[in-house]
Amino acid sequence: MTKSAPFLFYIILLFSTFPIAFAQEQDDDGDDYTVQLENWKQKRKETDSLNQSRRAAREQARGYYKEGNRLSKAKRWNEAISIYHKAITADSSYQKVYVNLGVAYRRTGEINRAMVYYDLAIHLPNGNTNITAKAVQYKVWLLSDVKNYSLAIETCNDFLKNNAVHPEISYIKAKLLKDQLNRTDEAVAILEQIVNHHPAHAASVYELSNCYNEAKEPERTLRLINQAGNIEEEKWKYGILFERAEALRLLNRTEEALADYRKAANDKRWKESAEYWIGVLQPK
Repeated sequence: MTKSAPFLFYIILLFSTFPIAFAQEQDDDGDDYTVQLENWKQKRKETDSLNQSRRAAREQARGYYKEGNRLSKAKRWNEAISIYHKAITADSSYQKVYVNLGVAYRRTGEINRAMVYYDLAIHLPNGNTNITAKAVQYKVWLLSDVKNYSLAIETCNDFLKNNAVHPEISYIKAKLLKDQLNRTDEAVAILEQIVNHHPAHAASVYELSNCYNEAKEPERTLRLINQAGNIEEEKWKYGILFERAEALRLLNRTEEALADYRKAANDKRWKESAEYWIGVLQPK
């Protein structure tokens, strides 16, 4: 054998091992894929089982929630409280239950407990914004009832940090500033911001038109109401008609004012005031 023969032998031996190594590597990849697939199947099975359990828990909680609502409508507050707690035990992420539980405790006079459950609803992870807003609204009303206006405003501000132009909470804040704290200029600024984004927000249209009339700015009242269009919400439309009548009276447009006063008089909330001005303005 020549000197080069051993070298050639090793070269042949080295290259002859490649297919074996490659085949073994392919087999390893196949094993890894099989393991990964089985792991995925197991995780999927566990996830499906967990989702099924969650759905079952939510259905059970929903049943308790409906029963609690039925008891609340019947003003059986203590029984409703007991049922709502069962709903939370079944599904602790059911946000509406916390809100209604707060209401039920409020009705029984347990103010501190009501506050606890409103806060739980407000701070529940991944909560629905509209439900959170309702909890904020109830909490603010409760704080107003106990004359804690500074905390009521703070509660509004905390919510509005992430929901800057939420009309309902902004309106409540404006009402507190105007009616309880005599900070009318701040209230007007908030109400104007609301109607800029939501021109037909009836509560804000009424409140802002009242502010304009009180400031003897009837032209602004008429522009505001015209911009809002035809508001049909029973709670507000007669009040808005009354404020339009007030603006027309301030502008000495007596016949138009009388027409709106007569319409406003159809609602018991405005009847007395409207009839007073009808008596003053109509020809004798």
